[in-house]
Amino acid sequence: MFWILKGLIKKVIIGDYIAVNFIDRIFDNPMMFTGFENLMALYGYSLQVYADFSGYTDIAIGIALLMGFTLPKNFNSPYKAKNVGEFWKRWHISLSGWLKDYLYIPLGGNRGGSIGTWIALFFIVSFIVLLSGKVIVLYGFIWAALLLTFVAIWVKPFRAWLTTNINLLITMLLGGLWHGASWQFVIWGGLNGLGLVVYKLWRKISPYEKYDNAIALVVKVFITFNFITFTRIWFRAENMESTWQIISKIGTDFNAALIPEILSSYSNVFTMMLIGYVIHWLPVKVKDWYKETFIKLPLAVKILITTITIFGVYQAMSSELQAFIYFQF
Repeated sequence: MFWILKGLIKKVIIGDYIAVNFIDRIFDNPMMFTGFENLMALYGYSLQVYADFSGYTDIAIGIALLMGFTLPKNFNSPYKAKNVGEFWKRWHISLSGWLKDYLYIPLGGNRGGSIGTWIALFFIVSFIVLLSGKVIVLYGFIWAALLLTFVAIWVKPFRAWLTTNINLLITMLLGGLWHGASWQFVIWGGLNGLGLVVYKLWRKISPYEKYDNAIALVVKVFITFNFITFTRIWFRAENMESTWQIISKIGTDFNAALIPEILSSYSNVFTMMLIGYVIHWLPVKVKDWYKETFIKLPLAVKILITTITIFGVYQAMSSELQAFIYFQF
């Protein structure tokens, strides 16, 4: 019951509420709103997609337990991740694990390339060229391939590094294309792949990786969270035009003078977002404490809490049914 109620609260009270009352309005017509509103819609969407997706998996886990099955955890507080690699170990764990076991490792993983690497790369490049419909894209890939091949022949360490990271990029690009055959998902998957590659390079040269104090932790989580949120522009925007409109608005029309008025106008939405993120970033021991507390409560109290929660969910429901985001995939 705890898993089911938690999932309903995430999905309906948090996810759907901020989507209907704020996020959907911004993404439907980003040019009508300020850069600050567009930015807050992005932060809101990061919370919404987590609350929606992890919410329905929580409900599934709870229902499965009622029937005697134990399903594995699918989310592990992903926005606590200190780098992109850790994020993908915490987010959609079932899909991330599948991509690793059935794509990344068979392609060669971090050991090097394989025949599968070059076959997969050929098909991905072909698809991107066909999707673009432009010969210049094909020429760009050919010249890039020739340049990389030339460098790889003469610099052996670069050859090993290249094949390993091509496997990583292929895996993330295929993960993006799994969501849909469009430029939006190609770019989203590619950016996450590049994020993984850049972090692998950074951790080798960074003097800050050894620091694990509170300030270093906050900075690492902050950077990772903002990078992941930035990539979500392509995941959520209706089309490429909307994507560039959002980026343009944030970069050129932030309109900071209107922030107090915007915060006041959407005070309920921003309060819900704040609550959602605070809960997400609570220490694990606090979350374990309130779970165990619920489990140990007398049956009558559990029934009362369940009734109040269902009533709250019913009151928070919008007039139009909000489908689970990942049902479209």
